[in-house]
Amino acid sequence: MTAAEKILQIDTLRVDSDRDGQSVPIVRDMSMNVAQGELFCLVGESGSGKSVSALALMGLVQRQKGIRVSGSVRYKDEELITGDIGRFASIRGREFAMIFQDPMSSLDPVFRIDEQMKEALRRREKLSAAQERERIAELLTLVGISDVDRCLRQYPHQLSGGMSQRVMIAMALACRPDVLIADEPTTALDVTIQAQILGLLNRLRHETGMTIVLITHDMGIAAQVADHVAVMYAGRVVEQGTPEELFAQPQHPYTVGLLASIPRLDGPKLDLLPAIPGGVPDPKSLPSGCAFHPRCPAATERCQREDPPLAPVNGRPVACWHAEHVAQHGADFSESEHA
Repeated sequence: MTAAEKILQIDTLRVDSDRDGQSVPIVRDMSMNVAQGELFCLVGESGSGKSVSALALMGLVQRQKGIRVSGSVRYKDEELITGDIGRFASIRGREFAMIFQDPMSSLDPVFRIDEQMKEALRRREKLSAAQERERIAELLTLVGISDVDRCLRQYPHQLSGGMSQRVMIAMALACRPDVLIADEPTTALDVTIQAQILGLLNRLRHETGMTIVLITHDMGIAAQVADHVAVMYAGRVVEQGTPEELFAQPQHPYTVGLLASIPRLDGPKLDLLPAIPGGVPDPKSLPSGCAFHPRCPAATERCQREDPPLAPVNGRPVACWHAEHVAQHGADFSESEHA
């Protein structure tokens, strides 16, 4: 990937929070590059730091009391983290847009949809009343809402989950952003609506040329739509690659565990899917060494002592001392001593 192709260059991004006089790492040295026009997927369990990373990219945590953000985020070769904090405000909603996890908590319950759409539209340009109506109708039609007039007259509580999410996408697209961050945009939706929303985002990406950073806990979604995937655990990226690379030869035990938990139609029928034991550790009490070692069937004494760097193994980044072994033999999460 050449410098000209990169729209986002993230280098050792950290987000630390002060809790009871202690500095707690929420995001730990995240590094990744996102190319112009691609769909980049950030995958991991709840509590991995995905959403906080997205909020930091949007400049939404920087001014919160007790939060420190460091490292580098370059957008079109312009530094955002160490640059003017006001720059975030100028690009947010215009060049950067975000779809939040829960549309019902993101839409204002006391305003009708038409008023909220107008507010989003006015962030970028001044239009006449007629032009506003035309542009809003165009946006809602683009996201698959057929009865535009009825939708605009309604309040958020009168919309279904799928309709609310489509309105959120339309509002995010109102300013024609270069980068769209979608934080678990299909979590609360049924499978049919989920497929429609994912298809919609993918289609809009190809039609508009925008870059999408999609946050999800579902490896199946990543396989379906992503160009590149970063797997995140305990505040840091532990493996990166294309979906084809990750599915064909995962090199981190955590990636192996995530993939093993996906139901398959092309293998033997299982009574129970393999599960990764335990849970994501509290950032306030991270284990020594590799944060994943208490849950990892491949962990050794070195894993308990030393935290592996994110370094190339077989041509792509992975943070594991035993990546070569995992790539060849996998990791068995069915062993009883790890259950």
